[in-house]
Amino acid sequence: MNQLIEALAKTKLFKGLTIGEIEDLFKRSRPVLQKFARDEYVAHATETCDYLMLLLSGEVVTYMEDKEGKILQLEAIKSPDVLASAVLFSTDAVLPVDIVARTDCRILFIRKDKILDYCQRNEKFLKNLLCDMGDRLLFLAKKLHELTFGTLRSRIAKYIVQHAKEDEFILPVSKEELARFFAVPRPSVSRVFMQFEREGILIQNGRKIKILDRSSLEKLSEKLGDDYSYGEL
Repeated sequence: MNQLIEALAKTKLFKGLTIGEIEDLFKRSRPVLQKFARDEYVAHATETCDYLMLLLSGEVVTYMEDKEGKILQLEAIKSPDVLASAVLFSTDAVLPVDIVARTDCRILFIRKDKILDYCQRNEKFLKNLLCDMGDRLLFLAKKLHELTFGTLRSRIAKYIVQHAKEDEFILPVSKEELARFFAVPRPSVSRVFMQFEREGILIQNGRKIKILDRSSLEKLSEKLGDDYSYGEL
């Protein structure tokens, strides 16, 4: 099997499709495969989105930045996955975020008109695309809820509870990355960790964390709701 077809088959966009159906799209669409190095921009905010992007290997992050340079990290996306599906068929098909390679990665670009043509030809593909768009909408709604209603203490508590399977664990990301994700200055994140330490909730040594009072963290995290999940940053 062609390695590219095999990689496409692993994406949720092609869930339930046969290899023959995927090969049919590949032949009709003539996609473009590009490689990006770590920290390289895949796409910039305000760029017109004329292509569906399929992340076949590696990982990317999406950012928003205001005029004052304040950065909000929206999401870390690991392969295989779809990028910017909700933007593609919007009235104003302009990217609202910067997409940056977090690791070396490969991304397949398929033209918008080819995607539309295949949606009309294959109902399973259409349903998968609509499902991905819906998932993105739900993610953004939860992100908005968290930024609007959650305190920084509750957000960090939620993150720790979700990622600490044991009482001793290593933070998956730096506090700088956490600050970008929570859209706050880095010192604000550090202050919350120091408050937790003074209150006897945890002990920290760099990214090494030892939880002393999990119930307090769980009570704080409950303010965001049980259905809220941060996933991977």
